[in-house]
Amino acid sequence: MVAAQTALARRPRQARTRSLTTIVLLAFLVYFLLPLFWVIVSATKSNQDLLSTFGLWFAPDFNLIANLRDVFSHGDGVYLRWLGNTAYYSVVSAVGAALVATIGGYAFAKFRFRGRDALFALILGSIMVPSTALVIPTYLLLSKVHLTDTPLAVILPSLLSPFGLYLMTPPASTALVSCASSGGSRSGSWSPASSRSCCSSSWRPGTTTSCRWWC
Repeated sequence: MVAAQTALARRPRQARTRSLTTIVLLAFLVYFLLPLFWVIVSATKSNQDLLSTFGLWFAPDFNLIANLRDVFSHGDGVYLRWLGNTAYYSVVSAVGAALVATIGGYAFAKFRFRGRDALFALILGSIMVPSTALVIPTYLLLSKVHLTDTPLAVILPSLLSPFGLYLMTPPASTALVSCASSGGSRSGSWSPASSRSCCSSSWRPGTTTSCRWWC
């Protein structure tokens, strides 16, 4: 009887807590979606309407098509070139960084050598170095090998990701254990197909996250 009364007394308190949590989450949702909504609204306005109308609602004149036409025709279509360069750099850097991080994570998971833990700690410590502090040294190195003003000047520095290495080491360890304990690795019956099937589930989350990190 006492337990039932206690449970009934807790229900209003739990309901208030859930309501408060929902209100806070909705406030954060509005906070994060409001800038996106402002960008969409602003894309439909002319330059004059941007300054003379309310910023969070549409103007009487809908100029989205005209604005898009102006963007893609500016500079003989140079915006399309910029868009293609962005996609090229993003995809190549993301795939390359994920591949390098996967190879490095596999090496740290597979091999035991002197200074391994110290090297891994040093690589993780480099995450604390701000990227802006590396701009000038990176530029000087690329200038020495005559790679400035080339796509490789953007792609090569992006291939080295200490966070990606840290992210891929646990999946590599899990994949090694999974492949070692699978039936295909016993009695000399290993095959590439069996290796892919037992390891892909371990590699996939880390590789996907590493690619999204750079994209």
